Amino acid sequence: MELRSARAPDLPCTIVIDILGRLPMKTLLECRYVCRAWRAMVSENYFYKLYVTHTPTSLILQIKGHNVNSLRDIYVIEATNDCSITSFNLSIIGGSRDDVPNFRYQLGNSCNGLICLRELKSREPIVIWNPIMRQYAALPGSVSISDEKVVAGFGFCSRTNRYKVLRVFHEKQAPPGKWAAEIYDFGVDSTWRRVEDAPCAIPSRMPGFYIHNSLHWIIDCASSSGLNELICCFDFVDEKFRSIPQPPIFSLNERNKYHWSNLGTVRGYLSICAIDAKAFRPDVQVWVMEEYDVPESWVKKLSIRDPAVDWWDPYRWIQVTNFFRNGEIVILCGHHHVLAYDPQRRTFREMKSLDFAAIAHVPSFISLKDALGGNRTQEPDVTYL
Repeated sequence: MELRSARAPDLPCTIVIDILGRLPMKTLLECRYVCRAWRAMVSENYFYKLYVTHTPTSLILQIKGHNVNSLRDIYVIEATNDCSITSFNLSIIGGSRDDVPNFRYQLGNSCNGLICLRELKSREPIVIWNPIMRQYAALPGSVSISDEKVVAGFGFCSRTNRYKVLRVFHEKQAPPGKWAAEIYDFGVDSTWRRVEDAPCAIPSRMPGFYIHNSLHWIIDCASSSGLNELICCFDFVDEKFRSIPQPPIFSLNERNKYHWSNLGTVRGYLSICAIDAKAFRPDVQVWVMEEYDVPESWVKKLSIRDPAVDWWDPYRWIQVTNFFRNGEIVILCGHHHVLAYDPQRRTFREMKSLDFAAIAHVPSFISLKDALGGNRTQEPDVTYL
């Protein structure tokens, strides 16, 4: 009997999707140009959920600059199966366009593979960007003028299946402690609309961290409001601010003994880095909330020792991004250094030192028109880079 190898068209759709969902990022990007059927598969929302399940860890995006041209020159750093990393330039795949208006920006938070870009000086939200698809959609301006830098955030509402942008600002005639808030809803709104005021000032330099329908910030609200928690969040479903319980080491009795570094995720759970305030070169403790919004579910997952290098600063941004098969953890430190850390041996391997800042990112192949369109009859205005 003559044997022949199966061609892609002969394979069931479910098998093809499962194979594509396990491919490295660069290979998967190239597969989008094989045929229309494959391109359509990877652009669906269910493929994004499958891909995140198979590859629950992050890429690292290195962005060189603050103007629109830098959005075309992005380097992707990706962990490999042989416990190393590889990098490639996204501009090599798909080309670029020249008729794109210029603007200057800084990175805001990310949500489901999309990133909110903020205007460099005012920090107003200006663009929602999909770096993998090389698309962005501009946001309308608000009629409410802020006399201080704006706090901007971006998130998804699972109840309506729509994306929303949050804007927290201080109006010129308002009392010093009064911070107003507005929402732009991609599903229904054509302008910004008011929601409840923020309970306290939120540092504009800190992009919020999105998880579980909510945008989170680390902030000591006890100094300016009735809240006693360290973590404040905005719920995109109820459109209200609230507090999230912190780890026990940040309780009122212990708070002065430990400092915090940043929020993050460890395998899909909300995490926070804690530092012993009295130690000379302290370990960084990574605490994880294993059941969202349950105070008792906070556990210390790992402790990262001081690597004894000149550039190390435990108070800078420390993000766990990947887990190697050999037990090592890939860490992005201070946006410029990629390390592999063995928690058993407490040893480091420096994998890459970056000349420009980088961020951890989970990719999405969904078109912005499909992601942001919602139930609107008019599609969002999407620009290709």
